[in-house]
Amino acid sequence: MQTQTVKEFSQKIADSPELQARIRTMTSVGELMACTHELGFQFTGDDLKSLAQQAYQKWLADLKPLSRPFFERLHADEALNREHQACQSPDDVLALATKHGFKLTQADLQQAAQAAANQDGFSFEKLWFQGLGMIE
Repeated sequence: MQTQTVKEFSQKIADSPELQARIRTMTSVGELMACTHELGFQFTGDDLKSLAQQAYQKWLADLKPLSRPFFERLHADEALNREHQACQSPDDVLALATKHGFKLTQADLQQAAQAAANQDGFSFEKLWFQGLGMIE
């Protein structure tokens, strides 16, 4: 569920092509938080969680059905999530998937990266795939 602050922030972004372009190029949470502050929003931890969850759900819906279970498990399992955050390359991700019984291919991972890249706005998924060098 979106917080009221996130709804208002999202609407402000939706109304401004310039802000949309700025959000698409962000590479850190710090940049996002600086932008929210500049626009007069005081994001709380709940606001950031709401924004992240909204982006995650949109991204997840764009994944191929065979790769979705792996990413759902990453999201739900805290220990596995920490392991995935330590991945430094696409090969690390594929090895992690295999280690936990998932059949994820390079093509599946690339499709997931492209789905993140195509999302409007800020997302942790986009940052993660940038860190893997899969999107700019």
